[in-house]
Amino acid sequence: MPPLHFWPRLVAGVVDYLMATVLAMAMIWPFLGLHDQLRLDVAGLMSVDCDTKARIPSILRDQIGVQPYSYHDVCETSLLGRSNGKTATLVYGGLYRDGHPTPSQSIFVAVSDDFTPVTPLKPQTVITLLVLIFGGGLLIRRNGQTPGKRLVGLKVTGASPVPGIAREAIKLLPCLLLALASLAWTFVGPPIPSNLWGLPWSTLAYAAVALGLPLGWFYVLPILQWRGALHHDRWLGLTVEQV
Repeated sequence: MPPLHFWPRLVAGVVDYLMATVLAMAMIWPFLGLHDQLRLDVAGLMSVDCDTKARIPSILRDQIGVQPYSYHDVCETSLLGRSNGKTATLVYGGLYRDGHPTPSQSIFVAVSDDFTPVTPLKPQTVITLLVLIFGGGLLIRRNGQTPGKRLVGLKVTGASPVPGIAREAIKLLPCLLLALASLAWTFVGPPIPSNLWGLPWSTLAYAAVALGLPLGWFYVLPILQWRGALHHDRWLGLTVEQV
């Protein structure tokens, strides 16, 4: 049996996440362009300027070896006049060999203004989650509602005051740990050209299982085996009610 008020809760979560994302972007935007690594992760809102005559970073050529390539460019994205960094792309394969076309693949890497590969620093997700934890938590502590919950008429009850920050921290902890791990790679890992679909299927399968099992247990299993509350609410003795 699905949880009570499942769809209103889903809508409330989406509204809260979008609002937190906008706040996170507003915090980061003034600093765009001050460092080659700092990037926002909102491609659909960016303006793009590409140069097909730019120099190809050697790290991309090293990745494909002697294979011929059919296209390359270096694209700079920007948001409201502030640079969001450059990305070099190389398309290879797709050429005829023995009368048959080979599969076309693309590989890309973030670069600095002098075309040196860099590992993008993308704090947007971490900041968004922290806004949800502390901002949303304070609102829930005050009146049991976030903007999304107020919109759909839901309220967190079960304690006075509701431990809002603890509730949101427990709810979002798995996502925050993943986001922090990804952000930490910026400081400890080398720049890596990205070509996800070029990875072996076994690697993708292991990664999917390693991430999917704990996330599924925490977020999905309570919905499939509904016991009146999700993990974070049940552990804190809270419920979500229609008002």
